[in-house]
Amino acid sequence: MLNRFIFCLLLGVVGFHFIAKGQKVTNSTFNLTLVPGLSSIGLDPASNYSYFTFILSGYQRGNYWLEVSGLSSASVEQANGIQISGLANMVGVDYYQGLSPKDVIKAEQSDDTPFMNGIQISSLMNFVRGHSSGGQLSLGMNITKTYMTGAQIGGLLNYSSKLLIGVQLGVMANISNGSTMGVQVALYNRTVDELSGIQLGAVNLAHDIEGKNSIIETEATGIQFGLINYSNTMNGFQVGLINLSGENQGTQIGLINIYKTPHKKGKLDSTPIGLLNFGSSLSLETFIDETFQMNFSISTGNIKNAGLLPANKVKYIMNQLIYRQSHVSKNEYRAYGWSLQKLYYNYSPDIMNEFYFFSYGLGTSYVDFANAGTKTNLLSEIGFTAGSRLFPKNRSFYLYATLDANYFYSDNGQSLGPDKLKFSFSSSNDQKKHEIWPGFSIGLKIK
Repeated sequence: MLNRFIFCLLLGVVGFHFIAKGQKVTNSTFNLTLVPGLSSIGLDPASNYSYFTFILSGYQRGNYWLEVSGLSSASVEQANGIQISGLANMVGVDYYQGLSPKDVIKAEQSDDTPFMNGIQISSLMNFVRGHSSGGQLSLGMNITKTYMTGAQIGGLLNYSSKLLIGVQLGVMANISNGSTMGVQVALYNRTVDELSGIQLGAVNLAHDIEGKNSIIETEATGIQFGLINYSNTMNGFQVGLINLSGENQGTQIGLINIYKTPHKKGKLDSTPIGLLNFGSSLSLETFIDETFQMNFSISTGNIKNAGLLPANKVKYIMNQLIYRQSHVSKNEYRAYGWSLQKLYYNYSPDIMNEFYFFSYGLGTSYVDFANAGTKTNLLSEIGFTAGSRLFPKNRSFYLYATLDANYFYSDNGQSLGPDKLKFSFSSSNDQKKHEIWPGFSIGLKIK
């Protein structure tokens, strides 16, 4: 009796297979499948679209609304709605079978490609060989071969082949093999072409970061936030500990900025803001002021308008690191500071070029008193400077003078400014003290 039942069941499945084989495309409300061949849609699932699919592991031509699989599911052409799988979801797996590699590339870049328009959820992998306009969520990896306009959220890796307009959120890595107009968040983010969105991670790589100084004018701006940021050309923003770029006309904010100045005609060059900036200009200074007898500094930065020369003035953006000491022979207190300055040198085609300069800037210094321990003692300054070379043929040495306004804050009652010039006030317990006074300095700059 059991043998007869099994024989009839197999005969029915085979018969249904031949009926389905004669049809080009079929539609079914439900698809119940254990494995390919043991299915409610027959032995030719590659020609069937289903609205609701419940399978252990199998494939079909496409799905409209809901697909739930215990292990894995695959759609030959396209899928809409929601795909939920224990291991993997795949869309467009055999769509390009028989095509040459060149024809596959043309088909992937055309509008007639398999796509996912919905949500894929799995524990291991989501894969779409074509356009995906929905979302992919996996503990393992998400892969879209052509372009992505939704969200990829993966535990290990997110990969978009051509264009990312949405969001990539991963623990380990996000890779866009084309342009990124959305957001990448992971330990490692990479965009092979243009970045006009945001990268947030430990290491961020982009070939081109778009901005207002791009070769092709655009309103889009790319931004990198990370420990290490790199781009081949940079017209947007890099914010991190170490920023590296090739031709740079954007803004870098970090501890160390390394860049190449392009000097493109008609364009302003980069603005580096950091402790050390390597790319264009460097100068050394020594000076004395009303508070410290010994001051030494190193300034690094960039010529801002090199691409606009010749002009009346040469503009520099400089970052200054400063060491200061109260006396030459004894060290009652010392300070470590940083300032940001904008300098203007005169420009002329003869030997008088950059003969004199004036500048303005602001900075702050931590003052270390011998008896203050680790308390907070901060000196802030806003100043105006003017200087000149003494002789036309001397191109490196400048004498200068600075007038500035000083504000000193101490949370343990320390005093810094000269008594006859300063205005001071303190809190009721006499521990937090504020001092304001005008200041001056004279110095020597080696450029």
